[in-house]
Amino acid sequence: MTSNLGSCANAWLVLLSVLIAACGGGADITTTTPDTFLRVTTNTAGNDLDADGYLIVVDGSSRTAIGANDQVLLTGLDRGPHNVALDQISDNCEITGQASLDVTVVEGDTTTAAFTLHCSATTGAISVTTVTVGFDIDTTGFMVILDSMPPRPVGVNGTTAITDVPAGSHMLTLTDLDSNCTVQGANPTAVLVEGGSTSKITFNVNCASLDIIAFVSSRTGNLEIYSIRLDGTDRRQLTSNLFTDQSPAWSPDGSKIAFVSLRDGNFEIYVMNEDGTNQTRLTNDPGGDFLPRWSPDGTKIVFMSDRGNMVFDLFVMDADGSNVTQLTNEPGFDGQPDWLGNGSRIVFSSSRNQSFSQQALWTMSPDGSNVTQLTPDGRVDQLPRYSPDLTKVVFSTGTMNNDLFFMNSDGSGLTALRTGTTTDVEASWAPDSRRIVFRHERSVAYMNIDGTGFTVLVDDGIQFFVGSPDWRPR
Repeated sequence: MTSNLGSCANAWLVLLSVLIAACGGGADITTTTPDTFLRVTTNTAGNDLDADGYLIVVDGSSRTAIGANDQVLLTGLDRGPHNVALDQISDNCEITGQASLDVTVVEGDTTTAAFTLHCSATTGAISVTTVTVGFDIDTTGFMVILDSMPPRPVGVNGTTAITDVPAGSHMLTLTDLDSNCTVQGANPTAVLVEGGSTSKITFNVNCASLDIIAFVSSRTGNLEIYSIRLDGTDRRQLTSNLFTDQSPAWSPDGSKIAFVSLRDGNFEIYVMNEDGTNQTRLTNDPGGDFLPRWSPDGTKIVFMSDRGNMVFDLFVMDADGSNVTQLTNEPGFDGQPDWLGNGSRIVFSSSRNQSFSQQALWTMSPDGSNVTQLTPDGRVDQLPRYSPDLTKVVFSTGTMNNDLFFMNSDGSGLTALRTGTTTDVEASWAPDSRRIVFRHERSVAYMNIDGTGFTVLVDDGIQFFVGSPDWRPR
């Protein structure tokens, strides 16, 4: 019995030795788990990529950072399924495709989770264009202000680009407009900027004329005084009563208008503000007082009057109507005066030395002395006006169909402006001495002194009289 048990034990020992030898001899026996690998890759295209990159999230837990175009190898994950996502993605970036990926980690192998992203630009640009039309446009241009940023210049008909503007809604303002210019439309105006694109904004600017003409019209039934801009806009009625108001004359600073009115029973000289307010009587005489003209310094007014002897002579008074002084005292007609811009001479029309029906142009000192004849006898030269630059005199000549001429201030260089079968009278110079406004038949027109640019400004219809234009000084 004992013998058999020993034999069995020996057999088992032999078998065990064989197995140990087959398994590597005498080494220790342990069991190891192969490593697991998860490779996460990012491929980001577009603009304004996030320099900080993203954060890898596995099964809801943050693991490690990864760049915008990068790869990271994660180890030690449990075998089996996992969910991989990215966090801390900038607002301007988004994942193309699935936001998270389901992967299975396998022993001894590398599993890949690849993310493709696209980032949009965070800034854009604004192209600002100005289109300016009208009169008296300031060529120095305008300024553009974006939100509270410093202003930048833009031409009156130009374009400027504002770059690196954050995407979103902004306010754009056009500033530095002259008082006669306005933006047609909203100003400021809202502009929406999209990243990577250019928003285009156009400001349409209209500039009204700075030149204002005073004139008379009978459109209400009797002569009243009006003002209008040279572009035909902003027509205003300045006087309104049942009697004639006529012969408006701007003061040198353009703040007042002297005029003649029949409102108190005979023709007297009045003055009013440029808007028609504060109408004040200056003269008070049984005779008629007509055609007031201001001295260049605005302190005196010269005018024609038939006071005393029923023959027209020239008088001067202070701008408040005081200190009336007679300048001429001739048997014939002396009237229609105008003051030279430097105050040294007064030009006027006179029939002295010829019949009452004929008139020549003369000049004199402001006190009535040093009388000099400018144009020859035998014509009807009337309504002379000095140019603001002191160099010329414009006047009309003729009886039925009046023609317009101008000459040098000394009477030389006679030049025809308008001749023919129409009546062209009552000329007044523009401040630049290059244009005139005048009565053309029953309308008011203006043109260049070279004869070009004839334009009718006011025409109230054949049934109404329009005339006596006077160009406002600047």
